Amino acid sequence: MTGTGMGLPLARSLAELQGGSLFVYTKDNLNSFVLTLPTEEN
Repeated sequence: MTGTGMGLPLARSLAELQGGSLFVYTKDNLNSFVLTLPTEEN
């Protein structure tokens, strides 16, 4: 499967616009994605 390579940068930008972050970790040739978003406090 191939793509344009724009997905992760776009996802990271959207996360950062919401005050969060997106990190990609690679270990033993496997990728993990960690998305963090702030929660709303009432």
